[in-house]
Amino acid sequence: MEDRIVIIDILKILAAQLIFWHHWSAYTPMADVVALTWPDGVNFFYHSARMAVQVFLVCAGFLSAKGFVNQNVDQVLSLLMERYFRLAPLYLLAIGMATVISFMLAQGLTPRIMPTQQGWSQWMAHIFLLQDILHLPALSAGIWYVAIDLQLFACLCFLLWMLKNSNQQMHVVKASLGIALLTLSSAWFFNLQPKWDSWAVYFFSAYGLGVLTAWAGIYRQSFSVWLICIVLIALSYWWVPRERLLLTVLTSLILLIATHLRIHSYSVNRVVDYLSGSTYAFFLFHFPFLMLMTVLWDGWGLSGFAFTLIYSVLGWFTIGVLSIGINIWVETPIKRWTR
Repeated sequence: MEDRIVIIDILKILAAQLIFWHHWSAYTPMADVVALTWPDGVNFFYHSARMAVQVFLVCAGFLSAKGFVNQNVDQVLSLLMERYFRLAPLYLLAIGMATVISFMLAQGLTPRIMPTQQGWSQWMAHIFLLQDILHLPALSAGIWYVAIDLQLFACLCFLLWMLKNSNQQMHVVKASLGIALLTLSSAWFFNLQPKWDSWAVYFFSAYGLGVLTAWAGIYRQSFSVWLICIVLIALSYWWVPRERLLLTVLTSLILLIATHLRIHSYSVNRVVDYLSGSTYAFFLFHFPFLMLMTVLWDGWGLSGFAFTLIYSVLGWFTIGVLSIGINIWVETPIKRWTR
C-alpha cells in the first residue's frame, strides 16, 4: 500500500459524512420530523455541516500541489483532460441515476428534493461542468463542487505553466508567490462577493492555502509565503468574520503539522482505507440515495422521531457500504480504462 498522510484520509471521511447530513437536513422530509424533537442537531447539520466543503478544498489543493513537485508542467491541456476524465465518469453516472429516479419515482418525491429538469441543454451543460456558470438548475445536490474542482485545478495548472522555469518545471518562489497572490485576492475580495460563487476564484482561498501547505512542508521559501498567507487570511477574517476561513486555516495547520511530524501510514487500517477510497463515490451518490430513501419513507408510512432517526442512520450506513462497492467495482476499473 502506498505511503500517504493518513490525516487526509480521516479529514476526507469526516467531511463526506457531514455533507451527507447537511443534504439530509436540507432536502429530506425525514429531517423535518427529527427537527421537531431535536432542532439543535438538525440546525447544526443544515447551517454548519456544509462548511466541511472547506476541508475538501484544502485537501484537494494539498494533493494537487504534491503531484506537481519535480514534475513537468508544460502539458497543461493534457493535465486538464486527465483531470476531467478522472472526475467525469462517476459524476455522469451519479446525475444519470438522479435523473432516472426523478422520472420513475416522481410521485414519492417531495418538491425540494426533486431536481428540476430542463431538457438536453441542461444535460450538455452538466457534461461540460458549466451548469452553474450558465445558471442552470443542478441535476443533483453538491455536484457544483466537481465543476469547481476542475476550475481550481485549471487555475493551478495555468499558473504553474506561466511561472515555470527553463526545465519546464515549476519555479518554486514564483509559483508560491503567484498562488499566494490569488489566494489572498480570493480571501479579501472574491470570497466576499456571492456573484463569484460559480467561479474558482471564490474558493481559491481554501484551495490555494492547501497548495501552499503542501509546498511549505518541502520548500523553505514556500513556508515563508505560507506563513504570511496565514496571517493575512486571519486579518481577512478579523475584517469580515467568516467561519469558513477559520476552518480553512485550521485544516491547513493540521496538514502542515502532520507533514512536519511525518504522520504517514504504510499500512492504513483497512476500514479507513476503504472509506477514504470511496469518499468521491459517497459524495456523488448519496443524494440519489437520499431520493430513494425519501420515496421508501413515504411509501412505508414511517413517522415518529425514533423510527425516522433510526431509518436515516441506517440509510447513511447503507450508502457508505454501497459507495465502497461503487469504488471497487466501478470507479477503480474506470480509472484504469481512462489512464
